[in-house]
Amino acid sequence: MQPNYVNSFPYHIHPHPRAAQIEALKGFGHAGEVQVLEADTGVGKSDIAYAYLMAHLKTGKKQGMLVAPTKASVEQYQKMFPDVMVAYGRNEHPCLYPAYEGQNLKADEIPCLMLRDCPHRVDQETGATHTPGATPCPYYQQKFEAKQSDGIVACTFAFFFFTVLFTEEFDPGAVVIDEAHRFAQSIRNVLEMSL
Repeated sequence: MQPNYVNSFPYHIHPHPRAAQIEALKGFGHAGEVQVLEADTGVGKSDIAYAYLMAHLKTGKKQGMLVAPTKASVEQYQKMFPDVMVAYGRNEHPCLYPAYEGQNLKADEIPCLMLRDCPHRVDQETGATHTPGATPCPYYQQKFEAKQSDGIVACTFAFFFFTVLFTEEFDPGAVVIDEAHRFAQSIRNVLEMSL
């Protein structure tokens, strides 16, 4: 089944799409092909991205990912499309590990992967915390919920790098990268910080 991009436009939010939006959606090729859209500011690329991902979901794909460079961009997508789930990188979440209590550390500032005994750790298969009744780690809880989503997940570049590209924890059916020209530099920044 081929995606129908025009029928997947968010008419419920924008009942009258712009001619450039319809033209872009009609120009997309078949499923499985890499699509590139370069358009001026104000054309409505967010609506086009949403339609692209929704079209793929309607063909039976489990999940679509909209990848944006910053948390602010991701929040903007969720504001425009309330049905979109969001996921941020570890640097956007506090660490709840008891030994670091009161230090206001972010999840990316501690050796999280080595803290297997953390009571707040969320099992990515079951959603249960390591210690029953403990407050779930905000990062791992969000990650678990994003994995369970069968819709669109808007995420930051950092989240995408570490959960899709580097670890293959997700297998999205379709991916849209916003601000793709910033993608390579972001990977360099992430790798530089990780070394």
